[in-house]
Amino acid sequence: MGIIRVEFLQRICTWYQRSTGGRPSTVLSTLGSTSVHVQKRAIEWGNKIISNVPSRLLKRTNNDNTINEKVTTTIVRGIERVGFRANIEMTNIFMTGLIFFVFFVVLVLGLVALFKGYCEVASKKGWIKGGKFQDFRNGWKIIMRGILFRLVLIGFPQMCILCLWELTRRDSPAEVVLAVFMLISMAASLGFAAFTVIRLAKRSVELHKNPAYILYSDPAALNKWGFLYVQYRATAYYCVIPVLVYILVKSMFIGLAQPAPLVQAVALLIIEAAVLIAASVLRPWMDKKTNIFNISIAAVNFFNVILLLFFTQVFNQPGLVTGIMGVVFFVVNAVFALILLILVLISSVYAIVSKNPDTRYQPMRDDRGSFY
Repeated sequence: MGIIRVEFLQRICTWYQRSTGGRPSTVLSTLGSTSVHVQKRAIEWGNKIISNVPSRLLKRTNNDNTINEKVTTTIVRGIERVGFRANIEMTNIFMTGLIFFVFFVVLVLGLVALFKGYCEVASKKGWIKGGKFQDFRNGWKIIMRGILFRLVLIGFPQMCILCLWELTRRDSPAEVVLAVFMLISMAASLGFAAFTVIRLAKRSVELHKNPAYILYSDPAALNKWGFLYVQYRATAYYCVIPVLVYILVKSMFIGLAQPAPLVQAVALLIIEAAVLIAASVLRPWMDKKTNIFNISIAAVNFFNVILLLFFTQVFNQPGLVTGIMGVVFFVVNAVFALILLILVLISSVYAIVSKNPDTRYQPMRDDRGSFY
C-alpha cells in the first residue's frame, strides 16, 4: 500500500501535518520512554494488556531508586502495526500511501507522454517508419485516459482503506479533506466508467443483439473503458459493478473496523464466502483457465479469512494451535503467490518472445449471424 519509509518524505508529511493544524505522533522518536506493544490479532491478549495498564503514564523506578521515569504505553495493531514495522510514524501513514500513489500515477503518465514525444521526433527524423505505432500516435489521448483509469482501479483498494482509516484518525483537517476528496473522486470515476460500460453494452444489445459488438469493435471504447470488462466474457459485462462494490465494502470493514478485529473477521468471512460462491457458480471470466485462476484466488482468500477468525481467539483454542495455523497460513500464501508469479512471468515472456501471441488462443466460432 505504499507504506515505505523514505526519510525526506517523512519530513514532508510531518511538516504538512503541523502546518495544517495537526499534531504529529512521536512514538518512534521517543522509544526510550515509550513502551510499544505490537499487537497481532489476539483479542484476549490485547485485553489483558489494556486491563493491566492503569493510566496512560506509568512510573518506573530502577533498582537504586534514584531516578523516576514516566513511561508511556502504546498499543499498535492493524494498519498502525504495519506503519510501526516500516519505521513510519502513525500520523504519517496516510500521507505516505497517498504520496506514493500520486507519484506512481504521475510517473506512468509522464512516461507515456515521453514515449509519444519520442514517436513523433523519431518519425520526423526517420528513425522509425512512418506507420510505426500509428494507432498509438493517433489516439494517444484516449489511450492515456484509459491508462489513467487503469491506475485508479489498481490503487482503488489501497486508497479506499487508507482514506476510510484516516476518517477515523483525523490526523489534521487538511488530511481529512484530502481523504474525502480522493475517496469520492476515485469512487465516482470508477462508478462512471462502470455505468458507461453497461450503457454501451445495452446499446449494443439493442442495435446488434450482442453486447460484444460495440464493446470490442469500437477502438475508443475498448482503449478507454476496456480495463473494466476485457477479462470477462461479453455476456458478463455486468460483473464490473459487483467487483467495485466488493472492493468498497471490503475496504470499509478493513479501514473503519480496525479496533474491532472480531467484527472484521466475521464480515470478511461472509464477504469472501459470497465471492467464492458467486465466482464458482457464475464463472464470468473469458475462458476456462482464467476462471480456474480467479476461483483459486477466491478460495485462498476464503481460507485466509477462516484462519483470521481463529487468530482473533474467538474459539479460545490453545496457543499451539494458533501457532500451527500461522505456519500453515504463511506456507499456503507463499506457495500460491509463487505459483501466480511463475504463471505471470511465463505469460509475459511468451507475449514478448512470440511474434503472434494471439495464436495461443483457439479461434472464435463463427457467430456472425448473432449480429444481424
